[in-house]
Amino acid sequence: MKKSLSWFSRERQKQKARSGEGGIGIIVKKSIGKSKVIKVSKLYEIMWIEVIREEEKIYLAAVYMSPESSARGIDSSLQFAELETDIIKFSKEGQVIVMGDFNARIGNQESSVIRNGKRVF
Repeated sequence: MKKSLSWFSRERQKQKARSGEGGIGIIVKKSIGKSKVIKVSKLYEIMWIEVIREEEKIYLAAVYMSPESSARGIDSSLQFAELETDIIKFSKEGQVIVMGDFNARIGNQESSVIRNGKRVF
């Protein structure tokens, strides 16, 4: 049976979990078009896939942002800056879709990034 899906992934850098968990991934239906990885961030969990469908280009970003209070927490403003730069670049070539886990707050807490008592995003 011919596989109808393509799996693209990147394991978490400097993985510390014994189970090897962590990373980012995207599943793309092959019938959508030709797809390939075009960029993987060297510093953050950001991966870009280009999908060419007839004359159209679609750029998919898989993003994971660790909570700043976690052991893997990073300066999220730098990760957002890289993501914004990529979005601007790829939006000049085609449609952009960004998906992932940004660890936003839910419930009665704000959906923003707070650092040192100041709202960053």
